[in-house]
Amino acid sequence: MGLVVLSLFDGISCGQQALHRLDVEVDAYYASEVDTHAITLTQHNWPNTVQLGDVQRVKYIDGVLHSEHGHHRVPHIDLLIGGSPCQGFSLAGTQQQFKDARSKLVLDYIRVLQEVKPKYFLLENVRMPSECVMQISNWLRPHGATLHKLNARRWSAQNRMRYYWTNIPYHDAPDCPASTMQNLVGQGYEGICSVPRGWFKGGVKLKDKCNTITANASWNYNHFVQQNGQRRQFTVHEAEQLFGLPIDYTRGDGSNGKCRRFTFLGNGWSVPVICVLFTGLL
Repeated sequence: MGLVVLSLFDGISCGQQALHRLDVEVDAYYASEVDTHAITLTQHNWPNTVQLGDVQRVKYIDGVLHSEHGHHRVPHIDLLIGGSPCQGFSLAGTQQQFKDARSKLVLDYIRVLQEVKPKYFLLENVRMPSECVMQISNWLRPHGATLHKLNARRWSAQNRMRYYWTNIPYHDAPDCPASTMQNLVGQGYEGICSVPRGWFKGGVKLKDKCNTITANASWNYNHFVQQNGQRRQFTVHEAEQLFGLPIDYTRGDGSNGKCRRFTFLGNGWSVPVICVLFTGLL
């Protein structure tokens, strides 16, 4: 028997990709997402995904999963996952914390967790002020949550630190030395060039890892690859690989230039990190 999964803030379904990569059998996958581009991309890659719509309208009562797109008889849910919006929590963001309409959606994750009572759950979010970490940890502690602070640089070419709250047994994995920008870009790689903006200031730096790639539509105008004496934007395929996604997962053409905005919308999870966390399901 496979898992029944409920994914909130599903984005482009990186969680589903991680389960597939680990060969975890999934009987049913329910996804709450509102962005039409992300939904289109998910249905292209995972056509059996059941879309639920707005997380605020997702409710689980007496074995029935209610949503704005219909009602589903689901006797049990094995795994609840989600990466709630981070704009109000991010140290580089608005600092509105729980007053931010997007970031306070984490409360809907906790509400659904209380309704569903899954066997396993995983919540992801960005680095944030310690008082926010403490508050979320306090809410999740009664459900057996352990907090893990993990950096994707251990298993990918992207330097991406995130918080993960989960009751899945954690089994650490060895670092992956081959996951470097040199190996990703290939011959002629000279470094990463960051334009003078925000925290990312300075010229070309030889780096094994790329700074965090965000869901911002203009991210690739902040970071450039220096190769064979020329500065260029990331290719779509390079960006996909930074997140541990298969080439063409985002249906980009692989060319240089601006990636489609929904490439990393919502659950822009680093798939290698999620795989490490999901190993406890095996």
